[in-house]
Amino acid sequence: MRVHALLAVLIHLAAASPSHAAAQADVRDSIKVRGDLLTASVAGAPLQGVLEAIARESGVKILIFAPTEERITVEFHDVPLDVALRRLVREKNYTFIYSRSRPPADAGARSQRLKEVHVYPGPAEAIVRPEPMAAPDASRATSAAVEGIARVLLEAEPRVLRKRAAGALGTMRDQLATDALRLALAQDDDASVRETAARSLGKTWNEDAIAPLASAVVDDPDAFVREAAAAGLGETWSEAAVEPLARALATDPRAAVREAAAVGLGRIWSESAIEPLTRAAATDASARVRESAGKALHSIDAERP
Repeated sequence: MRVHALLAVLIHLAAASPSHAAAQADVRDSIKVRGDLLTASVAGAPLQGVLEAIARESGVKILIFAPTEERITVEFHDVPLDVALRRLVREKNYTFIYSRSRPPADAGARSQRLKEVHVYPGPAEAIVRPEPMAAPDASRATSAAVEGIARVLLEAEPRVLRKRAAGALGTMRDQLATDALRLALAQDDDASVRETAARSLGKTWNEDAIAPLASAVVDDPDAFVREAAAAGLGETWSEAAVEPLARALATDPRAAVREAAAVGLGRIWSESAIEPLTRAAATDASARVRESAGKALHSIDAERP
């Protein structure tokens, strides 16, 4: 798979530019969403433009990680939105993400709202999806999808594409995703990409994420990256994260980083976090850090037998 083929359409469709929106006016006029029902009548329209119009009308976030120049002709009248979208992307490799909230017992299955649609590189696969997937677990992407997005993260020239790829990889429980995020955190020259990679690494729940996050939380020159690394370490719930977080809490010159380190230590619930948190709660120059350290201590104490 050539990487330039992956760069063309990594687009958050709900945030298209005004000029692009104007170019799609005819498509938008042919698409209406009422509640969770879609009515559409298009002939020979670009699939990308149709998805963009649906995203704007419905508020569903649609992310495309693979280019498409396909044109479609469809006729829908009050078709459930998720059913219509599945028909539109049925030849693609895709994931649908639904809201976490549970519907009332008498509301019916469709009370669980569609939140996001991800369209990945690679061929369509015969994946049976009998039940809606609850956010934020979008981890059923195929290996081809993960590989394609990892290449975007590591090879794409536009910063915005790398940043979006880093965010997407954080939802995938895949070793390749973790490895790509580790490389991006260590090597990407853009701080915003490294920041996103750090936050995503914490969501992978992979022990291999701890070492790069531990290095970034103390060594990265950008305070936002160090703050994200502290948050990521807290998400790992690992005893191995305590030492780098304690170090950041004690030595980082930015209060926001120290605060994130205190919060992270509170999430790990480790006895070894008590001493650095106690010290910070008593002596840190920032009132917010002292407050966060105190809350973290309370959290750890509540979990002790």
